[in-house]
Amino acid sequence: MCDQPIQIAVLGDKSVGKTAIIRQWLCNDFSTLYSETNLATYHFTSLFNGHRLFHIRIIDTPRFDDTNNTDPQQEWVRMYCFRRAHLFLLVFDINREETFNYIKQIYREIVRVRLGSNYNNHQHPYPHPHQPHHPAHHQSHHHHHHHHYLVGDEVVFGPVA
Repeated sequence: MCDQPIQIAVLGDKSVGKTAIIRQWLCNDFSTLYSETNLATYHFTSLFNGHRLFHIRIIDTPRFDDTNNTDPQQEWVRMYCFRRAHLFLLVFDINREETFNYIKQIYREIVRVRLGSNYNNHQHPYPHPHQPHHPAHHQSHHHHHHHHYLVGDEVVFGPVA
């Protein structure tokens, strides 16, 4: 059985470290050199949690400009991310308040797009590819924590309750 990849959109203002975070996760590599991301870049990897293999597609995005989105490719990527990503990693620079304001704006736009598609398609606004999130699950007395590892590199992806 081949599942669709889990799509993670990495969003944020210019020079907040989106690409550096992705490189650190995928390659265990940290570079202090800055190079601007002008076009969306796609990275593929897999995670294994001991029972199941997950395919991951990470979309490294440029800053989406507010100037009426004149670049059609950028507008397509922006709407694709907002509509199709399963997870959003919103990145900001703690020393630059405007970068936090930018991701607040992006968050509101994601919610607007997802809720709009919810009314049109009668689907849950935040589809999860594998299992729905139930609030009651978190109140359970049986907490099972699984760590997901990057296949080959054994890098911890993060605990999942």
